[in-house]
Amino acid sequence: MSVLRFPPSKSESRTVRTRVAEAPAETAPASLAASHAEPDTPPPGLNALCTLAAVFFGVPIVVLTAYDDPAAPLAVHGLTSEPAALFHTLSQPTQQGLDVVQLDEDALAAAQAPASLRFFVAVPLLLDGGVRASNERVGALCIADSQPRAFSPADLRHLHAYAEVAAGAVRSRRSLDEARMREQLLARASRLARVGGWEFNVETSALTLSEQAMDIYGLEPSTRPTLDMMLRRFYPGDALIDAREDFARILRDSKGYDSRRRIQRLDGTSRWIHVLAEPELREGQVVRVHGLIEDITEEVEAQRRFHELAYIDKLTGLPNRGAFLLELGRRFVRTEAINLVAVDIDGFKDVNDTLGHHAGDQLLTDISQRITAFFAVGTFVARIGSNEFAVIAEAPDDSPADFLAAVDQLRLALKAPMTYPEYTLMVSVSAGISAAPRQAEDADQLIRNTDIALYQAKKAGGDCSVMFEPQMRDRLEERVQLLRDVRLGIARGEFIVYYQPIYDMRNQTLSGFEALMRWSRPERGILSPAVFSAAFDDQTLAPALGTVALRAAFSQMRRWNEHGFDFGRVSVNVAAAQFYTGDLAGQIMSLLDEYGLTARQLTLEITESVYLGQGSNAVESTLRKLHDAGVHIALDDFGTGYASLSQLQRFPIDSLKIDKSFVQEPDARSIVDAIIALGTSMNLDIVAEGVETRAHQDQLLHSNCRYGQGHYYGKPMPAEFYG
Repeated sequence: MSVLRFPPSKSESRTVRTRVAEAPAETAPASLAASHAEPDTPPPGLNALCTLAAVFFGVPIVVLTAYDDPAAPLAVHGLTSEPAALFHTLSQPTQQGLDVVQLDEDALAAAQAPASLRFFVAVPLLLDGGVRASNERVGALCIADSQPRAFSPADLRHLHAYAEVAAGAVRSRRSLDEARMREQLLARASRLARVGGWEFNVETSALTLSEQAMDIYGLEPSTRPTLDMMLRRFYPGDALIDAREDFARILRDSKGYDSRRRIQRLDGTSRWIHVLAEPELREGQVVRVHGLIEDITEEVEAQRRFHELAYIDKLTGLPNRGAFLLELGRRFVRTEAINLVAVDIDGFKDVNDTLGHHAGDQLLTDISQRITAFFAVGTFVARIGSNEFAVIAEAPDDSPADFLAAVDQLRLALKAPMTYPEYTLMVSVSAGISAAPRQAEDADQLIRNTDIALYQAKKAGGDCSVMFEPQMRDRLEERVQLLRDVRLGIARGEFIVYYQPIYDMRNQTLSGFEALMRWSRPERGILSPAVFSAAFDDQTLAPALGTVALRAAFSQMRRWNEHGFDFGRVSVNVAAAQFYTGDLAGQIMSLLDEYGLTARQLTLEITESVYLGQGSNAVESTLRKLHDAGVHIALDDFGTGYASLSQLQRFPIDSLKIDKSFVQEPDARSIVDAIIALGTSMNLDIVAEGVETRAHQDQLLHSNCRYGQGHYYGKPMPAEFYG
């Protein structure tokens, strides 16, 4: 219900009022000659009062200043050019201390008043006529002259009398304003379509409802309602108890009430009403209760719809991230022991990409229903991201291990097949778990801990549940700091390339080199890639490091060409992130042209994870373009990942590199023989890494492996070491 406030409070800006001088201009000193506009009408009689005071005291200037507005006096006589603020300033002592201010020409000069002002007296303007200390200060009545003059005690009494008359005029104006305010409120209430009035006579128990109030309740005009009938018929359940308590309280404590209730009308529809009630007292007893009733159903429904838009996920019907944050904050206010679970669907993007977004939407809906059904009624479940859900579960007594086992059961339940008319889906999820207050003092920290645990689950390959441990945060902070240092190292040019030879073991001739990145840190020396391997998983840093490696290798290849050194091929490793940042094939071909190299002098080494990750189609397209141009493609660390024969057949691959862990392990000889046999059958070159001894070489040659790389032929060294 809108409430209008008349007049504005003192905190609100009051319209500046200026007054037209009512005395002829020639009665004022020459230095005070000007005119003022009059946008507002002063309280009735004040201008006339100023004129009478000017005649009575024989002064040219009379000003009624306003206490709360220096620039807008209540009324003036004879004031022309001098600002009203001057008289407000001179009368400040009387407005503050309620004392008379009388200034002669010396005092006025000391107050830096204009030389044309040589006499000034002011008395306070008090709104109420009671004790001075309790009076409301309205302003001051000031008289002034351009000539010095005497001012007797009798004059002062007369000036006080004029001030009382002026205060009476202000009181009258305020009373008029209040009456108009009441009229406007009543007029507004009568115009509103859904607002009605009511009255209850305590002595006779008679209840009177206006026509509009009857309509709100759905009553016929002929109905003669009683209070008991209204309460019993329209207020269901707890609303009846609350309504009876409201009415009992107003009779007992003589204080009004303001309530919002849901009523059930006779036609079966529900409405929301806003009820205001105020008591009418006689000799301290409530004799009547007056009130307004407003139908606020549309407002409540609008608020409900807004709440749904703001806090409900439209697809699943679950609370969204905003509602989740509010609920988590409430749990911390109540200092409850809780477990927070973040559940992320593995490979969700692949579902959207292969089956369409309608399939992804159906999957999200079914997953949300399974999560909700798994936990006890009342457990808070929300969708907080594209394919991420959050669960706030009470944990008063459960041990971390017990709850982790429960989340594992949820994970297994979510893996159960989901059958649709066109297809059947089976997906896995990753889950991160953190507890409060055991592991977090506030909501933000709990969310961060849970995200860290979820990150560890995803990093482990997904399809697992991870409980947060403090050392996880430490490792993550170390990783973040490492990435900052790598970014700074790239800017400083600290990353360099070493070269390790690859030999044709059959004829003991150089076949090529592998370009291996090193980090030259002034404070730590030369660091191997194992120190900064996390940077190759970063979507921003990996492409930047890849560009550094390509340019360094190409620059060295050009120098070797210029010196006539036959280096064969140079292998450069390419990270998965480099395939997703643009046209990698076009970038490499442009660099080859820039450095005057041929595609057949370059080998790109790719790990199995690149083939198996998201965006494998982009990887295949890029590699095929490069392969068709003559770039050699090598599958690095073969046997340590999950590459299958289908990947070997699908992607353009020229050689397999056997991981050194197999070469150097005697018990893995059968694995090495199987990889060599597989590669040979597919017409692929085989390169064995980690060849450290003559025995390693002899065994590999015996197994028909032609190429070798390792310390037996040379360690990774700066290019100058080899040619």
